[in-house]
Amino acid sequence: MMDLAGVFASPKDSLAMTQIYMLSLARDQAYLELTLKSAVGRYGVAQGKPLDLFPVFGAVDPDVREVEVFLPNLGVALGVPVVSSEEVDFPVTEIIDDAGLTNQYPLQTDPFAIGSLAIAGDGSSDTAVLNGQTTVTLLSDLLFSDDSTAEPELSERADDMLAAVVKQLASFPSGGTVSVCGHETEHNYDGDVEGGEAEAQAVADRLADLADLEHWEVSIEGGDYRTPRLDRHSSLGTWLYDEEFAHINRRVEVVLVPNDPTEGDTSDAAVGDAEPQATGPVANGAQGVTVTVGEWGKLTLSMERVIRVDGFLVGTVMLGVEEALGVNVYPKGAFLLPDTAQGAHWGDCLNYACNLTLLNGSVRQLPAEYWKTGGGNDYVPLTNYMSDDVLPADLVQIPVIWPDVGGDTVTLDLPGGANCEGEAITARLTDIPVVEA
Repeated sequence: MMDLAGVFASPKDSLAMTQIYMLSLARDQAYLELTLKSAVGRYGVAQGKPLDLFPVFGAVDPDVREVEVFLPNLGVALGVPVVSSEEVDFPVTEIIDDAGLTNQYPLQTDPFAIGSLAIAGDGSSDTAVLNGQTTVTLLSDLLFSDDSTAEPELSERADDMLAAVVKQLASFPSGGTVSVCGHETEHNYDGDVEGGEAEAQAVADRLADLADLEHWEVSIEGGDYRTPRLDRHSSLGTWLYDEEFAHINRRVEVVLVPNDPTEGDTSDAAVGDAEPQATGPVANGAQGVTVTVGEWGKLTLSMERVIRVDGFLVGTVMLGVEEALGVNVYPKGAFLLPDTAQGAHWGDCLNYACNLTLLNGSVRQLPAEYWKTGGGNDYVPLTNYMSDDVLPADLVQIPVIWPDVGGDTVTLDLPGGANCEGEAITARLTDIPVVEA
């Protein structure tokens, strides 16, 4: 018997199917399961005893004929038809009434936007795309020299970091607006708006030398502690020392709002750059690799293929174990990114498989993410919630959705390294074929 709360729920909402999403990848939209009364935690499923469950989502537009359904620990169902209530043989009205939606407030029936996040191999910059807006974030500690001067001076590696911005500017020949904002947060809560503005001006001046800004309207501003990238009260923020916390928040953000968003490229630095060197076991995707994770024992990872769907790649990472590993099959920190990368958007997502990255030259393409309104770290990756309650005898399926990086094959890379909760898995799977949906 498998406890379905461990498959579809999260500890915060252990009785609901909150980790199931309905998606319209063609429209970059994610719909959350609405009801908190599904009582999935009361059910188990066993071989030969099927069970019908009815997650409830907001309605898609009338012209949407197919959707995708993200099922944690199982996979992604593609091409799910959208039909009217008259075309099914179960009591739709009764199911909706039982969901108790009229007693929930607020009710989020509208979809959330799906965006992308790519991080340079050295972690110095990242590029996020959401709702037609592109934001390139550069870490100030690496962008500027350590020399104490009245005016900020760009470091020797600044031009390499700014290449990510130059590439984005060049990919939008129709131009648009560019906002450069410096966040010079010296300590935990002490902000220096004037210093941040000076850093933004230094970046804008250098961009004028490196890129053609003829069709771009450029503005400069400084930010302060009230606009941190990583909130001190986030799950990751509570773990970090002040300097580590400040390192993530000291940054220059370059926000591009192009006149024609369809012209752009979602990747980060120059794709032609060499892939980062592998630091763990390497094998092709179907063959898989075996890694030892601390005292937990050996895990195997494999992925036979990814499926190209409407500008995204849909894959399932197979996680195998030789035997049940006790009460928790997911060692803490095993599927997290290094803290700086984790803090880019996912400081409150320490229970997700965040480090399943696709290599795109020197760039790591992270799983696609949806953005919940409300500010703060409200980005959530479209990847598996690593529930402690799933105890496989041999295999677990971890679904992941990435923005399309192109090509006929992809490379899955787990970068490894220490993080706030432990040590991450290091592994690389190569030559994974891309097939059309």
